[in-house]
Amino acid sequence: MLRSKRPKEPNPLKIIIFGEELVGKTCFIDMFLEGKHFISHGPVDSEPLSRTISYANETWSFSFIDLNLNSDISPRYREVLHTYIASADGVVLLYDVTSLFSFNHLIQHTYLQIWQCRNTVFIKDGAEGRIQGLKKRFGCVVVGNKKDIIDRDEGKRQVKKEMADQWASSQGFRHIEISSNERKEVEDAVQALVDSVQRARRMDAKDIRDSKSDMKGWSKKIGKHIQEYSAKMSTSSTETSPLTLISATPSPFARMNRIALTLKGIPFELQNEIPWQSATETPKYNPLEKLPILLFLDGRPPVYDSAHIQEYIVRKYADKGPKLITDDVDLDLQIRQIVVLSEGCMDAIVIARFEGRREKEKQSQLWLGRQNRKIDGAMRAFDEMIRSTKEKGKVYLVGDELTIADIAVVCTVGFIEFAEMRPEWKSKYEVLAQWFEELDQKKVFAETRPVMFNLSETVV
Repeated sequence: MLRSKRPKEPNPLKIIIFGEELVGKTCFIDMFLEGKHFISHGPVDSEPLSRTISYANETWSFSFIDLNLNSDISPRYREVLHTYIASADGVVLLYDVTSLFSFNHLIQHTYLQIWQCRNTVFIKDGAEGRIQGLKKRFGCVVVGNKKDIIDRDEGKRQVKKEMADQWASSQGFRHIEISSNERKEVEDAVQALVDSVQRARRMDAKDIRDSKSDMKGWSKKIGKHIQEYSAKMSTSSTETSPLTLISATPSPFARMNRIALTLKGIPFELQNEIPWQSATETPKYNPLEKLPILLFLDGRPPVYDSAHIQEYIVRKYADKGPKLITDDVDLDLQIRQIVVLSEGCMDAIVIARFEGRREKEKQSQLWLGRQNRKIDGAMRAFDEMIRSTKEKGKVYLVGDELTIADIAVVCTVGFIEFAEMRPEWKSKYEVLAQWFEELDQKKVFAETRPVMFNLSETVV
């Protein structure tokens, strides 16, 4: 238990709380210092907030400041930021368990920049640029905030605990999930940070003894650490942590990508969103606010639009699983043409469904008629393709193996059935229906069928 007291000679600790906006940095500090929220604080370059406690047979005086390592900051803020990073004893890497973006930014950018700042920015001294001060490590704890939200609704979790545990452990730190509304949980995180600071100091002392204060040798050690970490983060995301596909449970667009990734055996995390809701994080990754979106943990920009994601999958993982294309220019052009047709049909279905949500007198029959013609035109085209395929004694639309064209048509027809847009379609297009059902029964198709979400906000 942490107990507030006023020791004569406290052990001072300068602590930085890193995290994106709205992850709860201020709430974390408020709860530790005062046991409540909404405390009035000064500007970033004012005196840090402090609290003195007794823990582990020692007295500790904590001073806190919260920082955000964004590129778009003023020179004054950057100067303050670098000053604190250079001399900090401990770091709290704080993220929001309901925001994958907040976690990704910490491990892709913030953590590496902390090491780089301490290694190259603040420790050159003298005319010869001799490296000094590199012996000082820092304690660290990785903290997932807003646990109270996922305790009420686990479906809102975007950062798997196992993934955060694994990353923190790989860096030699503890990972803890908390609610910043609970002072005991915040204090537990600070306690873990104290343990980490003590461990860092012991390691520093050992390095000094071993190297006899050879700063050049220590510089090589830290440089090697940074190189190894940078190399680790630049490797294929499938080797470090799975891809993340942001989807919506009824989305036929994302279903195409899910099927392709599964067939190729590519690990990925599925993050379900409702892009029409005000709380969606979709705009962070796609300015068009559309799904699906493919995210990477190595800092690359996200990939969006299902056809573009399919293209990435078949090219990036050409040597894994089924090819899903033919590598023949003309045949692959046919494949992509079918994907375009399928996506156009799915777009028309979505538009028609939302138009149908309007009050009857406000619906545009001309607009609905246009969407319905697209849907019917695509269905006729699909049926003609399948008939031609059957007449040739083949199973798949293009070539002799399953391709992204077959996946696209199954997902489109399945969406028509799911949305009940054409109740009579199976009797009208019997050949297409038979072909569809044979593929749709396969495990990877059956496991990715659309599921409706609860759309609680007005869209049209």
